[in-house]
Amino acid sequence: MKFFNCHFLVKFMSLFRLGLALLVLFMPVQSHANTITFEDVPLYAMGAFSSGGFNFSLNGQASLIVNTQFCSGSCPVNGTNFVLAPYGPSSLTMSQTGGGAFSLTGFDGAGSFNFNPYGAPQYIPTQIDVVALLSGGGSVSQSFLIDKTSNAAGALNFTSYLFNSAFTNLASVTFSSSGSASPTFNGFSVDNIITGGSAVPEPATGALLLTGLGLIGFTARRRKNLDA
Repeated sequence: MKFFNCHFLVKFMSLFRLGLALLVLFMPVQSHANTITFEDVPLYAMGAFSSGGFNFSLNGQASLIVNTQFCSGSCPVNGTNFVLAPYGPSSLTMSQTGGGAFSLTGFDGAGSFNFNPYGAPQYIPTQIDVVALLSGGGSVSQSFLIDKTSNAAGALNFTSYLFNSAFTNLASVTFSSSGSASPTFNGFSVDNIITGGSAVPEPATGALLLTGLGLIGFTARRRKNLDA
């Protein structure tokens, strides 16, 4: 009986290691989260450019990459490169270089002009709107409220935002803004876009099922031998 128990334990451990190997083999391979900072983009770049493994299309009057209070103290600033789209309608569209699906986790965003010193905060857009096209068809969207207060430098504040769980398996994503009392001033600023890697299926459940079936079969054989 001791020999049988030892023999059973050896077989069980071998099967267990096989199951673990299958899990590792079939686990989804996803890249680590990546933050697109735009530090690899030349200052004052406009139109089309690439950053952090993604292609961008920046549309709108005077929309460009900056790192200072570009508009006489009224624009936001965070000491690094960021996208400034001061006038509306403007948009920033991104897609993964070479194609492929991706996911988004979050980003930093702000308005563009600060109208508080002029007594007209209603001209600051209410929200940054993000619309994503899914790689399998369809779309998802989410809007983020803009902080309309002024910081110590007299400009609008950047806010860190998080996307909901629907922002996976994306083909492209477009940022814009809305809510200004004048459509001309539906501008926005974007920085530090956090991507979560490629969206791929998760066959690990299948590997678990195969391992479970193998254990069931082995247990059944053991009981048959014991009964004999």
